[in-house]
Amino acid sequence: MLSNSIATLNSEFSFSLFRNMTKKAKYKNTKPIEADVLTVTPEQCPNVEYILVDPPCSGSGMQNRMCLNPEVNDAQSLQKLGGLQSNLHAKLLVSSPTHSQLDWTTRAVNFFHRATRTANIIIILNFF
Repeated sequence: MLSNSIATLNSEFSFSLFRNMTKKAKYKNTKPIEADVLTVTPEQCPNVEYILVDPPCSGSGMQNRMCLNPEVNDAQSLQKLGGLQSNLHAKLLVSSPTHSQLDWTTRAVNFFHRATRTANIIIILNFF
């Protein structure tokens, strides 16, 4: 049995592309919401069981795009940029009390960034 899923997309292009793809695939179990995930309320997605977070590149990948020298890794900048992921996870955990699983993806190429994100998520999960 397939679960219902909710997709939040904060880009008109991504939202339109997602709707077209699910329509062509005749997939009816997804409710797309065109909004910033941080603004979605529990009332918009009741009975959520699973959460998959695929945040925009918010850490080392973005850092590498901003700097011409890929060898430069400013730990403070990486920490600030990566904070978005921790905020997303905390928000999702608080606003989705019925969930049973939270998965997230990362494309972080920097070990420090991956380790910091993992440690922050463990702290958040222990809080709940």
